[in-house]
Amino acid sequence: MTKNSYNKFSKVWKDKVNVGIPAHIYLEKPAMTSLLPNLEKKEIICIGCGSGEECKSLKMLGAKRIVGIDASSQLINLAKNAYPDYEFYSMNMESMKFPSASFDFAYSSLTLHYVNSWSKTLKQTYRILKPGGTFLFSIHHPLKTAMSFKRDKEKATRILGYVKYRLLEKGKVYGDYLNEREIEDKIFNRLKITYFHRPMSLLLKDIFSSNFKIVDMIEPKPVSLGKKEKGFWKIHQKIPLVLIFKLQK
Repeated sequence: MTKNSYNKFSKVWKDKVNVGIPAHIYLEKPAMTSLLPNLEKKEIICIGCGSGEECKSLKMLGAKRIVGIDASSQLINLAKNAYPDYEFYSMNMESMKFPSASFDFAYSSLTLHYVNSWSKTLKQTYRILKPGGTFLFSIHHPLKTAMSFKRDKEKATRILGYVKYRLLEKGKVYGDYLNEREIEDKIFNRLKITYFHRPMSLLLKDIFSSNFKIVDMIEPKPVSLGKKEKGFWKIHQKIPLVLIFKLQK
């Protein structure tokens, strides 16, 4: 569903990225940038590159070679047209077709939660990185994906918790943190997507099983410029939106 939606609405997605999304501008991008290693003369792969904008940003930091992959062939076509000097491939991140030890650095922004078996992606990324290589990626925070959610024209509601009556053997549970599951959602009111919720224990277990070492992990808040988006700022000063890992081979 997700790949088909991004193929169908690839231009819509590219336009949204170019205009700017508060979650990207004020939270995820600044946090990812703060954890970037020195990229001077490095060979880089961008996993889930979309229409290629982040490849341009990484290239500007001195990278020797930029390769972008994405499951959406239409997004890859947009990336090729916009950035003809870079390498782009329509490719499944769970079975990347590159020789072992090809890259110094792997970058993935809000992509790995889309894959059914992200442990395969971790192992593939470990394989294609050179010894000492770094993998920096962001995903939906598991607290966010654990919440039950409901949207209408006026509001969006997300809840994780429960109501328990002291004198009665009944109650109501909102959300599900502990169980891995697939979630169907819609963004921009038209783009149907599916992603996966995984509790923190499973995320860490799969990272350790891939042989990566965790160098850093952050749950970022918005930067100060995000105060102009008052609703966004108020929520995400207290409720996490993304989780970022910096791993090393």
